[in-house]
Amino acid sequence: MIKEYNMKDWCTSMLFICLSVFSGLAAAENKAISPIVGCEAPKTLMGLTIVFATDPNYAPYNPFADVLLEMSFSVKSYTFNELQGMHSFSGGYFYRKLAQNVGVLTGKDIVGPKLLRYSIVFVCKSREEGHYIFSQEQGENLPDINQNMGTYVIMSTP
Repeated sequence: MIKEYNMKDWCTSMLFICLSVFSGLAAAENKAISPIVGCEAPKTLMGLTIVFATDPNYAPYNPFADVLLEMSFSVKSYTFNELQGMHSFSGGYFYRKLAQNVGVLTGKDIVGPKLLRYSIVFVCKSREEGHYIFSQEQGENLPDINQNMGTYVIMSTP
């Protein structure tokens, strides 16, 4: 039986995974994951430009390995640019702050003839930077279900 997609359950699962992964990273750096002084996920993405550096290890589930990506946000839409390549598109998003240091973006847009659906979980290290996990649920190219992770830097603020 196919289980109906439940965003609240998914966000809770991603939050648990994210905190588990990054608490291990923070422990390795001998730092606590939460709360980090001065670390707060944005209340909104409107007006922000964020640059993402993806994990350099290539795997079929990480097609954007070792690239820089830039997203600029307006009220409910964004523009996306691959800074070292040819990919560029725009779409719609919904963002919610889940905890002091965690936020989640869900996005949807049309790329070519196909629908792209994904989420990005943000875990801050400071007000301007942190780690992220990108999870694509549907996309243009196979494998259309994939993930990658890396670091982000907020380049501009409203």
